[in-house]
Amino acid sequence: DPTELMAGPTIKDIGDLYKFVEDIVYERDVYRTRRNEVFDKIYKYRDGSSCKRLFDHMLSELNEN
Repeated sequence: DPTELMAGPTIKDIGDLYKFVEDIVYERDVYRTRRNEVFDKIYKYRDGSSCKRLFDHMLSELNEN
């Protein structure tokens, strides 16, 4: 069920987007806990190196073929 992985408000228009960004900027992030729970379910690492790992993997695949 994809809704189990949705951790935030439903953004339907530009006003909703501005409201969401404003809430984050002013630390009214009511979805923070839920986002962290989803993050823990989906991602193996929290080290900020996902792009490097992906690049390294792709490079090794290219070198093998």
